[in-house]
Amino acid sequence: MKKIRDMGIRKKMKLLGAAGIAGVLALGTAAALMTGRTNEIGHEVSSYWIPAVTIPMELNHKTSDYRLLESYYLMADSREERDALEPELDGLRADIKEGFAEYRQYAGEDSQKILDSAEELWEDYMSLSATMLAVCRANENDPQVQELFGKSRVLFEDGSDQLFQIVEYKRQGAEENALRGASAFGLDAMFEIAVLLLIAAGLAWLIRHIVKCLMDPLQDLLDASRRIRSGDLDVSVRYRSEDEMGEMAKSMNELTESLRAIVGDQKEMLSQIADGNYKVRPQTPSIYHGDFGPLLYGVENLASRLQYEKEEREKNGFRKVDAADEKGGLQENG
Repeated sequence: MKKIRDMGIRKKMKLLGAAGIAGVLALGTAAALMTGRTNEIGHEVSSYWIPAVTIPMELNHKTSDYRLLESYYLMADSREERDALEPELDGLRADIKEGFAEYRQYAGEDSQKILDSAEELWEDYMSLSATMLAVCRANENDPQVQELFGKSRVLFEDGSDQLFQIVEYKRQGAEENALRGASAFGLDAMFEIAVLLLIAAGLAWLIRHIVKCLMDPLQDLLDASRRIRSGDLDVSVRYRSEDEMGEMAKSMNELTESLRAIVGDQKEMLSQIADGNYKVRPQTPSIYHGDFGPLLYGVENLASRLQYEKEEREKNGFRKVDAADEKGGLQENG
C-alpha cells in the first residue's frame, strides 16, 4: 500500500487503467475458455453422439423397409412387378451394407460386440432372403417360400432388437454427455462470475485506495490553507509521501515555517523599535526573499528614519543648551 501511496498521480492513474484493462482481459479469457469448452462439447455431440444414434436408427428403418419390400415381392402377382421391385431391393441392400460400414467408426468398444452380432444376423438374413427370392422367382407357390419367410422373420426381429439396443445405449451416452456439458457450462459460468466478482472487488479496493491517497492529503492541505487565511500559522500537514501530494504538503509546511519566522522576526524588530532601539537587525535575513524583501526593507527604513530623527533632536537639544549658556554669560558681563 505504501508503494501505491508513494506513486505519482499520473502513475496511480496508469495503474488504475492497467488494472481495469487486465480485469477486462481476464474476464474475456474466462469467457473464451468457457465458450471453447462449450464448443468442444457441442462439437463432440454433433460429430459423434448424433451420428452414433441416428445411423443405427436409419439402419433399422432401412431393414424394416427391406423387409416390407421383400413382402411385396413375395406377394406380387406377376413377374413384371417382381422385376420392378428388384432394383429397390438391391439399392436397400447396398445402403444397409454401407450403413454398417459407416457405423464402425462410431461404434466404439462399448457397442462393438452388439454391432458385430447385428451385422452377422443381417448377413444371415440376406443369405436367407436371397434364397427365398430365388425360390420365389422359380416358383412363387413353392411351400419353401413360406418356410423361409418364417425363418427370416426370426433373424429380422433379432437383428432389429440388436440395432435398438445400440440406439438405446448410444442415446443414454448422448444424454450423459449432454448432462456433462450442462454441468461444465454451469461450472464455467460460476467460474466466470467468480472472476468477475474478484476483478470488481480488486478494482473497487484499488479505486478506494487511490481516492484515499488523493483526498486525505488534499483535505489536509485545504484545512491548512483555511487556517493560514484566518491568521493561524500554527499549522503542520502530517502527510508524508513521495508523490505530488507529498511534495505539496512539504511545500505547505515550509511555507508556514517561513511565515512564522517572518512574522516572529517582524514582531521582534518592531518591539525593539518601540523600546527605542532603532539599530535593529533581522535574526534570519535569509528568509526575506522574493516578495518578502520589501517587508524587511520597510522596517529597516523606518528604524533608520527614527534613528535619524532621534539624532537630530539630540543635536538640536545641545544647541539650545549652548545658546542659553552663552546668553547667561553676556548678561553677567553687562
